[in-house]
Amino acid sequence: MAVDFLCTLLSHPQPRDSGDYLHRVAWPGRALGELTAVEAVQTTHPQALQKALHADLLVIHMVADASMQILMEQRQAAGRPTVFEISDDFCNFPEHLPGAAFYADAGVQALIRQLAASADAVQFSSPFLAQKYADLNPVRQVFPNQLEHAPDPDPPPTGTHHPALGWAGSIGHLDEARALADMLSRWRGRARYRFHVMAAPEIVRVFRQAGLQVETETTGDMRQYLRFLDRLDIGIAIANRDDFSAGRSDGKFIEYASRGVVAVCSAGAPYADSVRDGETGFLFSDESNLHAILDRLTQEPALRQRIRQQALDYLRRERTHAAAAGERLAFYQERLERTGDISLATCMEHRSPGYTECIDPIETELLQAMLLHRDGQPGPALECYTRLAEREPAFHLLWERMGQACAALGAAEQAAECRLRAQSLLARSLSIIPS
Repeated sequence: MAVDFLCTLLSHPQPRDSGDYLHRVAWPGRALGELTAVEAVQTTHPQALQKALHADLLVIHMVADASMQILMEQRQAAGRPTVFEISDDFCNFPEHLPGAAFYADAGVQALIRQLAASADAVQFSSPFLAQKYADLNPVRQVFPNQLEHAPDPDPPPTGTHHPALGWAGSIGHLDEARALADMLSRWRGRARYRFHVMAAPEIVRVFRQAGLQVETETTGDMRQYLRFLDRLDIGIAIANRDDFSAGRSDGKFIEYASRGVVAVCSAGAPYADSVRDGETGFLFSDESNLHAILDRLTQEPALRQRIRQQALDYLRRERTHAAAAGERLAFYQERLERTGDISLATCMEHRSPGYTECIDPIETELLQAMLLHRDGQPGPALECYTRLAEREPAFHLLWERMGQACAALGAAEQAAECRLRAQSLLARSLSIIPS
């Protein structure tokens, strides 16, 4: 059934070509946009809160900011449903990840719990997270990562061929890289094959120090990553045995399989829910099991081809955003119908299907200033905030950040003035007081 409503996806500032953003916002948004109107906006957009306030249905992608609570209250008063997404285990961020200090704060963790409990529903990126945080909200749904398009990889090479093994990961996967390198260092076949790695230099050193013959490529965007996968025959995916790793998506499996790469994944979450062992990939339980699987795959090209084809068939049937968009639409439709004051028949105005990225010219410079601020340079950050405030004087976030920078520089009076200005502008943005 064709439905006319506007779904707005609100996320924190991040590169729009990053894997997390593509998997959780852009790709599902584009697929849903084939069925209804969808817009994506980041909190660095001057009109972000107004867009979020007036959306027929709002999805907040784990934005941990106190303004989100006010936003949800205003929307609930207007009869507009809000879905909160939890896409990572916010209580167990590894210390080496950029967001670790932020999510380690007890106040931030409490706020996320409060936002999830206050929302009309919570959507999760993995079954593990849905189970662990089931107590936060009785209305829950899992929307795992999917592929943007049905896969159509190049055919595998014919004739005599030494299979290429590989792994890719950001600096956030350093612990996993160490565990994998340690296991591979004792594999008898390591001397016969080159191991392809797409990672930061710190991670490359880990594999070289383990005695592996390594061919490297520096980290890049999603297109570069997929081109890297095109060179592989066998890809390894390892997850640490902790809650954060268990709560991550099975993205490596579907990415490997989509490029015709046979995935060899660690048993347990997140891969056990999707990899059919011996059919669409392999699951290894320990080091000796990993070695045995690699021995078979490197020596049996027919086995690689069979697993490759079965995995591709599975992805085409079940793991594209186009295939999943109907389920997502139905979940959102139900939220609209159950809210009470607004229904599918009485959404704000007629909406034509389509997907829109809402991007304002100031966002790039604002993000750069925020990074300077985070890295302990409040002076240069304040200069940038001030310039941007001259262009967008009604944007509360600029004054909020100016206040924080002033406080860091010891300018207490200016900091207080900026905070008051930010609070007033925030209230106007959320229509609490007349503009």
